[in-house]
Amino acid sequence: MFKIKASTVAEVKLEDVANLLVTAIEGGSNYWYYIVEYNKPEGVDTSPDWNWAGDKDPAPSYIRYAMTEGYSITIADMEENDELDPDDESTWGTTYKLDLKAMEAGLQIMAEKYYRHFKDFIEENYDAETADVFLQCCCFGEAVYG
Repeated sequence: MFKIKASTVAEVKLEDVANLLVTAIEGGSNYWYYIVEYNKPEGVDTSPDWNWAGDKDPAPSYIRYAMTEGYSITIADMEENDELDPDDESTWGTTYKLDLKAMEAGLQIMAEKYYRHFKDFIEENYDAETADVFLQCCCFGEAVYG
């Protein structure tokens, strides 16, 4: 069998990544993730104010923290740990830092391993399943569930 590996570069707007993340957090992935922590850079007391271009209303906290350089959210896997207590760090188990770097890596993994979903994202024809694959790629480096 003849195999080739082809690569391409796709320019992705942050707004599009934010919309994909909203789809994951508010639907596609809510069976396995839990946001246990919102992380600020050291010495910063305020939350970030990132929002969609031209939108007067601030984005939800998870978007503002995940989409702002230096900020992040910490995600715990509820499928791994059914005793998860958000207020008790000792129950979180394995956690995953979701920030701009993790989302860039997740998109790269999705493009390489799950091209159908990446293509649907690029063509703005994605659904909750694609968003779930994206978040899993960001956190796990692959699609573990579903």
